[in-house]
Amino acid sequence: MGAIDAHQALSEVSMVALQSRWIRGLIVATAAVAAFFFLAPRQLGGWASYAIVSGTSMLPTLQEGDLVMARERPQYEVGDIVLFEVDGGRVIHRIVGESEEGFIVQGDNKPRVDNWTPDHDEILGSQVVRVPRVGRWIYDAQQNPYIFGALLGGLGSLGIAGTRRRRRRAGAHIAEGRRRLRPANSIPRRSFTGAAVVVAMLGVLGLAAGVFLTLLVVQPARVSQTLEVARFTNTAQFEVVATMAPSVVYSDPTLAISPDQAAPQPIYANLLRSLEVDFGYAAEGAEGSISGAVSARLRIEAGEEGWVKDIDLMAAQPFDGTVAASSFVISWPQVMALIQSAEEQIGWAPLEYSMSVLAEVDISGDVDGPVDERFVAELPMRLAGNEVHIDSKAMTVSEPVTDERPGQVPNVLRIASLEIPVERGRPIAAVAFGAIVLSLVIYLWWLSHQAGDLQIARIRMMYGSMIASVVSIPQVGTRVAMSSMADLVRLARKNEQMILYQRTRNEHRFCVPDGNVTYEYIHDSRRYRI
Repeated sequence: MGAIDAHQALSEVSMVALQSRWIRGLIVATAAVAAFFFLAPRQLGGWASYAIVSGTSMLPTLQEGDLVMARERPQYEVGDIVLFEVDGGRVIHRIVGESEEGFIVQGDNKPRVDNWTPDHDEILGSQVVRVPRVGRWIYDAQQNPYIFGALLGGLGSLGIAGTRRRRRRAGAHIAEGRRRLRPANSIPRRSFTGAAVVVAMLGVLGLAAGVFLTLLVVQPARVSQTLEVARFTNTAQFEVVATMAPSVVYSDPTLAISPDQAAPQPIYANLLRSLEVDFGYAAEGAEGSISGAVSARLRIEAGEEGWVKDIDLMAAQPFDGTVAASSFVISWPQVMALIQSAEEQIGWAPLEYSMSVLAEVDISGDVDGPVDERFVAELPMRLAGNEVHIDSKAMTVSEPVTDERPGQVPNVLRIASLEIPVERGRPIAAVAFGAIVLSLVIYLWWLSHQAGDLQIARIRMMYGSMIASVVSIPQVGTRVAMSSMADLVRLARKNEQMILYQRTRNEHRFCVPDGNVTYEYIHDSRRYRI
């Protein structure tokens, strides 16, 4: 009978230990699910997108090497820093306006808006967290195989150590099962040191999350700031046709250069007769009355510190509306005559000449307010030796017309090197705080039940041969409450009696009847509960 009770008590202790591991595993799994929910990238089914800042287009807001985490939002507004994909790469710029095609974006350190206009579906998300310089470490780890080797080696060592530890534990359990049950006085007592560590860890995390949530709540979600609002965008486009002298080099005497498409053959200066330039202008997104005039000139620069000369190509031509088109011709023999005359007078010739076609558009009118602007579109060219080079990639030029107006932008909470938007950080911090507090309450509730169960298991293990379980204990005479189980055991041994044990929902009763007196020790489980 004693061996059976001792074995049952051991089973109860093992079950409590198993429950402890299960509860801790549940907490770890909850933390892992929360981390996945908030941090998992889109490629793994999460809501977050990551980018490492490269370049200087977002200075001083974002530095090169910063790691930025962005999350999807139902709506994006002017002032948001958004991450979107372009030609297989990722760009992180600020929204400065909206158009029919999508959002107008621009880098904080760029004088002009981007040519891209991503719509809502093309935006991966807006900035949630910025971690300075972490991206450089990630990039270095990707480029350095020794760092990856060290990480893999460390993970492998941890895996081997964990496997060996599990094997030792398994071997210890097998050996323990083969041994006899230990004597009652050698039963080990369960330590709650690990539980204290878990409670302390959850308490610290909960305190940190509560402070973090408080900081986010007391901060305003949006703050007033002067914003540059795009009123419309000046857009210009050049197209050039080079007319060549008859020669054995060119089968066609005209060479057309259009945006992003260079001349089919080199343009030789001694064979070039003229450059016919078609210029088009449009005030995109302008709603109102606009009028103005277009003029053009050619600027010649002799080296970086040489002479500079402007040649008028077209006098001011007026236009009405948001669109204008004009054409003018550059007489190349006239340009070469000017260059040769300057070289003879100065006695010096640079290695190459820089040239620019400057088309000036003077705009006036009313577009959501008075407009009085001058837009200069520049088409770069250069004369190197006997070749003329025209930059076809610069034949399309755009520049926004902005207006400074008071507005509201998302507020940012800065903690050390982290920058967290207040409006989006509040729900995240609230969920994190609630999850931590709930985990702590569940764990404490479980510990309160476990403490009482362990004490009963120890009693049954130590005195199992003297304990008999009964359905009910008869009420005989006077009931005397004992202060401890040890006192009740000494009385039972003195009288050579069995200890009757009855378990109810909240109590564990141990009794020894002695005539008209019933000595009892009651273990109340409710004393151990929160």
